[in-house]
Amino acid sequence: MFNPTSIAQETRKSGFSSSESASLVNIANIPSANKKTSKVQLNRELKFRRLDHAQKLLIDANIMNRSGTQLHRTCTCHKKRNSTGEQPTIRLSIDQNDSQSTLGNVQTCGSLWTCPVCYERKALEEGQKILKAIQANTEAGLVPMMIALTASHSRKMTLRYSKDTFKIAWNAFNAHRQWKKFKKDFHVKHVISNVDITYGLENGWHYHKHLLLFLDASQIDLAEAFLAADDILTSVWLNQLENKGRSATSEHGLHVSDRHKSANDYMAKIGITVQDNGKLHYEMTSAKTKDSFTIWDILAESEHGSQWASKLYIEYASEMSGNNWIQYGRTGLQDIIANYEPGETEPEQETMKNWLRISDYWWDIIKWSQNGISRILTIASRTRDIHDIREELHKMRIELIKEHKLSDYYRDYIPIVNSISDVQIHEDWKNE
Repeated sequence: MFNPTSIAQETRKSGFSSSESASLVNIANIPSANKKTSKVQLNRELKFRRLDHAQKLLIDANIMNRSGTQLHRTCTCHKKRNSTGEQPTIRLSIDQNDSQSTLGNVQTCGSLWTCPVCYERKALEEGQKILKAIQANTEAGLVPMMIALTASHSRKMTLRYSKDTFKIAWNAFNAHRQWKKFKKDFHVKHVISNVDITYGLENGWHYHKHLLLFLDASQIDLAEAFLAADDILTSVWLNQLENKGRSATSEHGLHVSDRHKSANDYMAKIGITVQDNGKLHYEMTSAKTKDSFTIWDILAESEHGSQWASKLYIEYASEMSGNNWIQYGRTGLQDIIANYEPGETEPEQETMKNWLRISDYWWDIIKWSQNGISRILTIASRTRDIHDIREELHKMRIELIKEHKLSDYYRDYIPIVNSISDVQIHEDWKNE
């Protein structure tokens, strides 16, 4: 949890105002308007508010896709019908005591770098794969080892410079004979790697890498393997950094996690925790330290008025889109994951059902309204009342008229309530 006093002191030196930094302190303390509303739902509504703000930033900065032919794909995430052409739909949880709502029949951008909504989905998908890799390899007698590779950095470095020079050093490390020898000597069967980027108030962009190795415990002395990684590989990594004009301390340049914590540490690095029931959980509101921010922390600061944070988000979006995040190597690990079936588990129960169909007219109103999706999902999960949804939609429409954001068609025409053009109960819910 952030310390408000410490943050205020640090941010005065970096560009964040004390009022802006306070937003980070309060993110995790969003009050629930209804005791039945779940923490998962509160987190979902927060992510959609962040997405709405991210879209405004990307559009205003005219950030394009990789080919430069159209706006960045995150700009239209959850704003268009999906390929089936069915009307956008609000989905509700069956359990009213764990009330949740979400959207169906809409296109998603799938951008894990720039979209807080899609990042969670991608993180959970990859987390499930990594968990299967850990379980399958452990059953096969392999032991996980996590290694973090970092480089010294400063606020003078752009993200591009930090990323490009780190990549060159990593490629040299990956091709180095000592790294290859280590993998052979200690029977490293598989390697998972991922990129992580945070921003420090004192030292700027921190582009770094995590590795999860799987070693054959039956063939080696594990204590010797962990010592060798800490000693030999640290030396190799520091040399490659130095050759590329970067540096790191022997203490922080290469860090080997405790043997018994490696698997959990690696999952935590992508923001995933494994709950007691075995399910994976991701929460965007968990900050790392008082002076190190994730891109979602930066986006939150931007939403609360920090122009400096807005520039950081745009720099990040421009530089990271299209880059790889998690890689599994070419050792057959992907096949192992695909074919691995954990022990007997309870079949997944349906938890969400289609509740309301939204006409094109009202979907446009939602899309154009500030935080429209988040607002409508909030009403749906809190009250589960179609009349409250309609009231909120009319409120959005009036707001857009006052802001001169609606054409004559939308100003002069309102669909008749209960007509085909209105918000209607979905057949799935009627059949209950």
